[in-house]
Amino acid sequence: LKDEIKICNDDYGIRVHKWIQDESIYIPLFIFDDRNGYDPKIWSNNKCHSQDTIINKTCHNPKEFTCIIFTTSDLNRFQMDKFDDDDLVSLFKRCAYNVVMSAGCNVTPNVNDCWDIGVAKNDHNNDFQQTNFVNSILTSEHDKHIDYITEQICPKLVEHIKQKSEAAAAAENLKPMQVENHSFICVSCLIEYAEFESQAKPKQISN
Repeated sequence: LKDEIKICNDDYGIRVHKWIQDESIYIPLFIFDDRNGYDPKIWSNNKCHSQDTIINKTCHNPKEFTCIIFTTSDLNRFQMDKFDDDDLVSLFKRCAYNVVMSAGCNVTPNVNDCWDIGVAKNDHNNDFQQTNFVNSILTSEHDKHIDYITEQICPKLVEHIKQKSEAAAAAENLKPMQVENHSFICVSCLIEYAEFESQAKPKQISN
């Protein structure tokens, strides 16, 4: 394992153009920010210093791509000298798997381009179960956007159950919370300017 983190995407590349309002700034500098974590700009010494932009021509490859490399010059800040921690490497692998699982959705119809939602019956226990991704990040705790979805889905499910003749009598006193307790909901969503509870991102707290 090399002591660096390399992230590559073979989709459409980022155009290296100057900003029309200030030609001293290139467009990629606006795309990557550090609102929710480390940003891939060229910084050093805890972002006290930055280097000038370097632009080189690539080989004559017809395929577009974006590749970002994080070097390990700051590992000593974490009492490390190389990536030899199995837990850390396993965390990187899990994040990679999470991104792959969030890349597409085969369940139709989807609500829109920003929300993919799946609902199933939870047969394992009487507790609500959820798995959700915010901007391809797995958030392990119950988030506000999950409440936003369940508050819309569960009442509709109660109405649907009560309309079925064979279940109407038994479901007369059925409540949305009872439906929620027997539900398993999966959500993958894109939230602009998402805010998280901590740097570990266990919970999304944006309104």
